[in-house]
Amino acid sequence: MLRKYEELEIIEDTSLLLIDSNILLLRADFLFDSRLFVPMFALPEGSAISANGLQEIVAVATRTDFAEQIVAELLGESESERLGTMPVQRPKNLVHANDPRLLKYDPAEILAISEENKAVLENELFDVFYKGITDFVTKWLWPLPARAAVKICG
Repeated sequence: MLRKYEELEIIEDTSLLLIDSNILLLRADFLFDSRLFVPMFALPEGSAISANGLQEIVAVATRTDFAEQIVAELLGESESERLGTMPVQRPKNLVHANDPRLLKYDPAEILAISEENKAVLENELFDVFYKGITDFVTKWLWPLPARAAVKICG
């Protein structure tokens, strides 16, 4: 999902970060609505993002100087208070839920990836891909059986 952002470099080891660069740290145990990435990339340094309905911080816009300290704090391995001083954004503040082009209301979400949350995640992913899959089936797979059915009935 993130690979489509050409200017983005995905680094899993914080020791490989370039010195004095802006970074966005994301927790890998959460599913991020793809509409959130562009606004998250634009957040000012020192901003945190929390998941829907949780106080937990799941993403942080910061500089490489603080990356290891913030990663340790995100993982609960540090008593640092840096995260507690950051303004916290919620998904609803980053993306409008109403999409006038599609005439639908769909709030952006950040959901925990867990066994307990499996059904919710499956439903969310199904909803995201349903329209594209049905468009594909309607255009490429359905015409042949539809023609055959019309021929039999006619």
